[in-house]
Amino acid sequence: MSSNVPIPGGGATTTTGRSAARSRVATSSRWFYASVAVLALSALLIAFLALGEPWNLAPGMTASFSRSIVALVVTLVLVLPAFAVFRYERQSAGGRWHEPAWRPSLIGWAGLLVSLALAIGWHGLRLAFYIARVWTGEL
Repeated sequence: MSSNVPIPGGGATTTTGRSAARSRVATSSRWFYASVAVLALSALLIAFLALGEPWNLAPGMTASFSRSIVALVVTLVLVLPAFAVFRYERQSAGGRWHEPAWRPSLIGWAGLLVSLALAIGWHGLRLAFYIARVWTGEL
């Protein structure tokens, strides 16, 4: 004897289950695109903070010092969590994932790489050399 009563947790066989699944996919894609936007905008912000700054930091260059600190904070607070959301949402889509023609994954990866390269290679090294000079008394 069979029944038409849906089994709780038995899958998305009803129209309500299908609409809930579509809603989860739509929410997931919104988080994915939001993380891509955060990665791209953060990369632009970190690049802007590096523009026009000299390589050597010296005492009294508080604006340059602050810009480097802000770039590192943006990387730690925005870029790394946004990349985690980016990867999670991409992986959770599994086989249902279809990359749009404008390639948001490429934008996300490029945003991450630019942010990390500038934050570590430019801002971080400048701060590290400055701190090393202060500690050794060379300034």
